[in-house]
Amino acid sequence: VLQSYIRRYQQIQVARQQRAAATQLQAIWRGYAARKWYLQTRGQLMQVQSAVRGLLSRRVRQQNIEACVVLQSLLR
Repeated sequence: VLQSYIRRYQQIQVARQQRAAATQLQAIWRGYAARKWYLQTRGQLMQVQSAVRGLLSRRVRQQNIEACVVLQSLLR
């Protein structure tokens, strides 16, 4: 009878350790997946931001050139 209680206790301990290990693995995996998604999303957003900044910069430059042309034509 005592031996069966000891075995049952040992089985419960092993089950708890396995559950804790599984929980830790899940947490590690979820953290990895979240970091991967975040880095991919951040990279994509940086590309979009760079494209928009370039577009706005080219637009401002073109407006400045047109303004210079107007000023030059008025001076002639």
